[in-house]
Amino acid sequence: MFKVWGIKAYATEYSVPLADKFDEKYGEGFFDGNNAVGDLSFIFINSNPFLDVPGPKTPKMVRVSGIGIKDLKPLDEYWNRIL
Repeated sequence: MFKVWGIKAYATEYSVPLADKFDEKYGEGFFDGNNAVGDLSFIFINSNPFLDVPGPKTPKMVRVSGIGIKDLKPLDEYWNRIL
């Protein structure tokens, strides 16, 4: 079930709008989403490792959890003692 949903979510949210943007700028057929990941040197994954779905990862997948956090705040004294 998840594999089907994951493929559908990838195709509808990322691949199609990205392909449309490349088609506007560089012409029809410039971007091929099926081969894009295989041609990359690295792919950055912004996800929470505690909530992420387990699965195989390749060395070219770099986890950058929390890259979207705008304001970093120091931990309070309670968490500083624990860590």
